Amino acid sequence: KACAQVIDSLYFAGGPRVEAFEAAFARSVGRRYGIAVSSGTAALAMALKALALKSGQTVAIPSFTCTALLHALDFAGLKPLITDIDADDMNMSSADLKKRIKKNTAGIIIPHLFGRAADMKAFAKFKIPMIEDGTQALGAFANGKPVGSFGEMSIFSFYATKMMTTGEGGVIVTDSSKLASALRDMRDYDKK
Repeated sequence: KACAQVIDSLYFAGGPRVEAFEAAFARSVGRRYGIAVSSGTAALAMALKALALKSGQTVAIPSFTCTALLHALDFAGLKPLITDIDADDMNMSSADLKKRIKKNTAGIIIPHLFGRAADMKAFAKFKIPMIEDGTQALGAFANGKPVGSFGEMSIFSFYATKMMTTGEGGVIVTDSSKLASALRDMRDYDKK
């Protein structure tokens, strides 16, 4: 019945149901804004573009991760700074990042793996823009706050193999009205 209502509404993309989902999802992870997109990879690429990092700058990512991070960095003209993982939780190691960080390191993508949240306070100390990837730890908490509530933006994938699935799709969440507006402009590029 719900699917039929969406079809009858003629909103096959966007519309009031998507807007309600965006708002509800953002609230569920403690954020103000949600922007639904076509995939988790698109969410990563758009989040990187929204940060307006300069081509050739490096972004730290863990050595054990999905290739989507590399594709998003390539799309944005950025270089990966491969960082080791912590053997205890399989998440990016803040201690290893501290050794590898360079002057041109302009961002950090922090995926939370296998339902285990990374120590976000340790990464916040670097004072570098952070993008969380909370896909594999949706519902978990990091440092007492929901996964997805840290950094400039957080992304989630809803691909068929993920914890929460819509078959395809993803979402970016943020507390910044400026970033949310920029992301909506990227998604709905023919609206202005």
